[in-house]
Amino acid sequence: MLAAVLYKLQYFDATMTWLEQSLNLPSPELMTYLVTYTKLIGSFLLLFGLAVHWVSILLMVFIVVATTVHWDSGWFAIAPSNPITSAAKPLADIGVPMVYLMSMATMAG
Repeated sequence: MLAAVLYKLQYFDATMTWLEQSLNLPSPELMTYLVTYTKLIGSFLLLFGLAVHWVSILLMVFIVVATTVHWDSGWFAIAPSNPITSAAKPLADIGVPMVYLMSMATMAG
């Protein structure tokens, strides 16, 4: 999750443009701030074991919203091409084949 946050921070304008043009979300700048800082603060709080119950509730809401957004756009709609920050890299590291991931993304879309 931290890799995704760092990617969003580094490419904030690109993330904001993607939210506006691809997903047609209202207030893309506000949404980008909310997504980025929810993940950033939530990650560190969970990492250090602070406010775990509250952060877990917040992140569950975040996941429900993200699922509804990605349901039509696909799960890897914003996967960066950089393998270091790609969401698929940790899955590939533990042996989940990309063919499986691609089939799951196709079925979800």
